[in-house]
Amino acid sequence: MKTILLFISITLSSSLLFAQEIFPFKDKTSAKFGYKDVKGKVIVPAKYEFADSLHEGFGAINVGGKLVAGPAKTNGGKWGFIDKTGKEIIAPQYDHVNFFSEGLVAVNKGGHTNEYENFVSGQWGFVDRSNTVIIPMIYDYAKSCKDEVAILNSDGTYDALGIYHGDDSGTWYGFNPGGAEILNFNCTELFLFSEGMGRILQNGKYGFINKIGKEIIPHQYDQAEDFHDGKAKVQTGGKEFYIGPNGVEVF
Repeated sequence: MKTILLFISITLSSSLLFAQEIFPFKDKTSAKFGYKDVKGKVIVPAKYEFADSLHEGFGAINVGGKLVAGPAKTNGGKWGFIDKTGKEIIAPQYDHVNFFSEGLVAVNKGGHTNEYENFVSGQWGFVDRSNTVIIPMIYDYAKSCKDEVAILNSDGTYDALGIYHGDDSGTWYGFNPGGAEILNFNCTELFLFSEGMGRILQNGKYGFINKIGKEIIPHQYDQAEDFHDGKAKVQTGGKEFYIGPNGVEVF
């Protein structure tokens, strides 16, 4: 009896899991995008100009845009989100979006796709799953939220190709998932946090700051990677080695 109940439980759990997984597909006739489940059943009809894979249970959708091959994915149109059931939880209204991470997503108003198919300009901020604005759309550039820090900047410029570059003396801002500013730090670039440490680039050298914006490991390395399992790979003078959170070499 226990074996039968266990089999039924596993079967129901598997069915529920599959029902919660949907994937984008492109209709060959209309060239529009929709979503199917793992069995190939159409959950959302092909009605979008673009539909992205789900992140944290939410997929970005575009209406009214023109599909492009570059990083911008579309030229024009408005972006919103569907949930894992196929329901539009954020109606298409933004000029561009990132993907959900730790419950937040960077959204843009006023930007556009340039001739190199990169998305440029406009103002960035963050909203949550209910489309509540957590960080106002007043910044020129936004990364993602990782390790409970959302990163934005307003002192940089886009180059001719449309790649954003921070100013050497510009300020990068970090916010927690509740929308409170927890750090601001002057450097060329602040990368996503990992294990409580944020990699920085300043004057061509890499270092690390903590979540309150204190430089824990001075920018002195020619190359550096993020922290993983308590250590980060760095390079200086042609020598590669690992350091711990205190900046001391580890093996």
